[in-house]
Amino acid sequence: NTVTGIDYSERAIAFAKAINPHATFLAGSITKLPFPDATFDVIFSFQVLENIPLVELPSAIAELSRVLKPDGTFIATVPSMNRPMSTAHFQHFTKQSFEAMVGGSFRSETLLGQEHHTIVLHCIERVLHNRLWLLEPIAGWFNKGPFLAHWNRTTVEKGYNIVARCLHKE
Repeated sequence: NTVTGIDYSERAIAFAKAINPHATFLAGSITKLPFPDATFDVIFSFQVLENIPLVELPSAIAELSRVLKPDGTFIATVPSMNRPMSTAHFQHFTKQSFEAMVGGSFRSETLLGQEHHTIVLHCIERVLHNRLWLLEPIAGWFNKGPFLAHWNRTTVEKGYNIVARCLHKE
């Protein structure tokens, strides 16, 4: 299994390479991905799509669809309309606006809401899994904690973020 990351920021790529030297990272544009058709089994877009100008979103979604294998999975997180709008964002999403955005290429298999404090959970998990720390037993307990399965989930309508699992349209 390989991991490939892409970001438009050279600085972000340098940081990613520093913390994960075994993965491949490239600077580039989501509207012109430097990969052949049907390259990836899974594409994960974590808080990316809201940063793309509205006129470029169709090209970005088309590119993600192009490089995803026909039986692949596209997973995305985007901020919901419940979250205050950042000056760096071009839009936030509702269930309907997310599905309309990806609908030409993908169908939403699963849509969940994510509560605000999930960001704190993510930071704690990153600290516990940092290879500089010797806390793997704690990290294992944290990941198996029964509260995790339910603590950060909510409905799409109430969520701070939307988490979507999408498949190619048939």
